[in-house]
Amino acid sequence: RRMWILLSRVGVFSIVLQIVVMYIDSTYYAGKILSATYNIFRYNAKQGDDELYGIEPFSYYIKNLVLNFNYTAMFGLALFWPLSMYLRFQQRTPLP
Repeated sequence: RRMWILLSRVGVFSIVLQIVVMYIDSTYYAGKILSATYNIFRYNAKQGDDELYGIEPFSYYIKNLVLNFNYTAMFGLALFWPLSMYLRFQQRTPLP
């Protein structure tokens, strides 16, 4: 349980740090806040248009992950099982 709390805190800290860096960077260089994720959401969800970005099946994203981040995807998939077993073992082991 403490491992999951630590993992959650690190994840939230990483997200907040990334948002702060993006904010500083975009306001310094562009003079306004820019977010590609928000632009895609705004274009697809708010306007209802999907011609520019499109709607793809789930297999498209798996192929894109393997093609663009081939080493990262392989390491992530290879470490998924050992990491899950390690976390499961940690939950069973009493803490001192």
